[in-house]
Amino acid sequence: MKESALLFQLLRSELWGQPIPADTPLPMDEFQRLLKLAQVQAVEGLVTHALIANQVALDRYEAANVFSVSSKIGVTNGQLNHEVKDLCELLSGQNIRYFLVKGQTLAALYPAPEARVSGDIDFYVYPEHFDKAKEIIQNQWNVALEEDEEGEQHLHFSRHGVLFEMHYNLMAFSSNRVQQAFDEMVSNTRLTTRKIEGIDVPVLEDRLNLVYTFLHLYHHLIEVGVGLRQFCDLAILMKTMKMDEDDRRELTDMLHRLDYLKGFYAVEDILLDYLGLPEDRLIGPKHQVSQRKRDLMMAIVAKGGNFGKHGRKHGVRSGWQYNVEMFNLKLRNYCSLYRLSPRENRAYLLKTLPSRVLFFMKR
Repeated sequence: MKESALLFQLLRSELWGQPIPADTPLPMDEFQRLLKLAQVQAVEGLVTHALIANQVALDRYEAANVFSVSSKIGVTNGQLNHEVKDLCELLSGQNIRYFLVKGQTLAALYPAPEARVSGDIDFYVYPEHFDKAKEIIQNQWNVALEEDEEGEQHLHFSRHGVLFEMHYNLMAFSSNRVQQAFDEMVSNTRLTTRKIEGIDVPVLEDRLNLVYTFLHLYHHLIEVGVGLRQFCDLAILMKTMKMDEDDRRELTDMLHRLDYLKGFYAVEDILLDYLGLPEDRLIGPKHQVSQRKRDLMMAIVAKGGNFGKHGRKHGVRSGWQYNVEMFNLKLRNYCSLYRLSPRENRAYLLKTLPSRVLFFMKR
């Protein structure tokens, strides 16, 4: 079986509990290619957990490798969950208004939360509490908070080897109209909670959480690339929502207001066709976007992998050669996928991209 086909079969098994044949062949060379592909897409934890759960026959070396990868990811998840607990106890104890996004809050929805490859910890602090939260974190944890590279979304710091991103802007858009609409959604939404390490972690309510999780995926996909881990996150969130008529209507209105509805349709078709998302989870009729657009998006995923870290000629994120490569990549992606989110893409091409070119030319 070709490794890409087996990869999707294992992901569907992990997400939805669909068993794979017990006699599925997995020769050594195919196993190595499968694991490498899974690592590029940041889903090696889901894949190794599915191999174990389905009792796929492996030789001694393969089995040891699978258990090693799975165990390390499980340990890392435990460490990040503990950091989430510490953060929530710190901020909630000081009556700071905040919420967490992505990461461990999505991992908690998986059938096996410990199998999701973890990253950093992202949290948003409301404007009226931001300075107080910054002071408390610096004083209580003795860490230095630094501005992100572009200075438009968050501060970051590290604690116990874990990267934290403290957002004052949950997401930055090129279009002022889109930015205003999204910021209003964040300001007006109610919060809910999710259990992590036995405590209630504040998160966005399901509808806005889904919109934000999609926007994060789509933004990185069109900028530099994104891995299958983010598609799995979106799929599991859609699966665990009620997704009744009220949900569908509200989600459609929100995405239409942001002018990302066609982009969402394209992504959920990928979830349906590749990851096996049940059709009753879709917010609209399937296949409303051309197959060519979906193929282009999957080509970006396949080439760049997790956050576009792979498939580049210049791995170091600096220097004129890297910047030229990224300029060409972004220009191609924004133009090719223009009709999926025209308002934001137009603003990016006419405003943001030229300003970044001028910035790097002056350096």
